[in-house]
Amino acid sequence: MKSVDSFVYTCGIDDSIKQISVASKSYTQVDIKLGSQPRSMDVKGDFIVVASVKELSVVQDGHKVSVLPVSYEPSCVSFDKDHLEVAVGGSVDNK
Repeated sequence: MKSVDSFVYTCGIDDSIKQISVASKSYTQVDIKLGSQPRSMDVKGDFIVVASVKELSVVQDGHKVSVLPVSYEPSCVSFDKDHLEVAVGGSVDNK
């Protein structure tokens, strides 16, 4: 879960990213399906990056724009605070 501006973003066991409006306290139309169960998510500007069990996904402006299958199980993901770069960590095999 991540709060940015007037929205809260969630990803969970239903394998999707959802957006909640803080003002209306309700879900918006944003409902982005993922290819596997998410483990971690970060948001920066209009970008969302998600580390899932089988892949890394990048979402921009509410649309999935990139998917990278991975051969390990990511456990965390984070944007660099100064650049549009991403760090990904894994727990099972220390990648």
